[in-house]
Amino acid sequence: MRAASEHLTPVTLELGGKDCALVFADADMRQCVPVLMRAVVQNASQNCIGIERILVQQPAYDAFVAEMTRRMRAVRVGAILDDAPGSVDCGAMVLGADFDRLEALVADAVAKGARCLVGGSRYAHPRHPRGQYFSPTLLVDVTPDMDITRSETFGPIMVVMKFADEADALALAHASPYALGSSVFSADRARARRVALALRAGMTNVNDFGVNYICQALPFGGVGISGFGRFAGPEGLRALCVEKAFTEDRFPFVKTPIPPIVDYPIQDSEKGYAFTQQIVAFAYSDSWWDSIKAALRLAKISL
Repeated sequence: MRAASEHLTPVTLELGGKDCALVFADADMRQCVPVLMRAVVQNASQNCIGIERILVQQPAYDAFVAEMTRRMRAVRVGAILDDAPGSVDCGAMVLGADFDRLEALVADAVAKGARCLVGGSRYAHPRHPRGQYFSPTLLVDVTPDMDITRSETFGPIMVVMKFADEADALALAHASPYALGSSVFSADRARARRVALALRAGMTNVNDFGVNYICQALPFGGVGISGFGRFAGPEGLRALCVEKAFTEDRFPFVKTPIPPIVDYPIQDSEKGYAFTQQIVAFAYSDSWWDSIKAALRLAKISL
């Protein structure tokens, strides 16, 4: 932005996220849990719209945590191109230098009351000692005062938080300055839509994760410190263009004359002002009848 500002060059910024998934107690857990596992584990969560905060309504919280504990413990780490087929779920990280920061975020959360049920640190792979692996991690009972709720991890760390109702869920979701993607899971379509539209985020999927990215006709981007502007969709194409307004007479024999009453030098400013008022009323009235009345007043003023 600093470099672009010198020449006022337009920019589009996609700056990452801390995407949340809101899971209401009536959600279909048989569908929701596998979707959220993929949202965290795929590509070791090195994905700008990976789910980094899962907010679960209190009645479903314990069962959700128990199921995710079982699943996260079973995630297999390795090199998909080198290890036996079907033996790897989660691969290596691009930035091994980031492991100190990730471990510090987990330690901060645990020190403030969170429970780390799975993983929590880098992983020394017995077959790939030089590989940059981070253990699939499950961190539960997380609260907004913990650093990990406000810092993008970009790693396979599942953060689970508890909420009471819609208002509480939205407050927790909005506690992070990031606002890229999001998801809402609920069997109540009206509630899911209501909450989805209330979320401060650039994108929201109901009962799904990341599906908006598959629909390249939809704009992609965030708000807050997740950036501004959009790519994909018509909005993304416009971001790559300098739009220009252009007008011409549709019919060659039609021209735009200046009415004598407002031709400079204006002879009667009061009549000229009344004339322009009725021009506006004629063009922008809410009803045809008001436009007709404005046209009649224009004719009378022009006499």
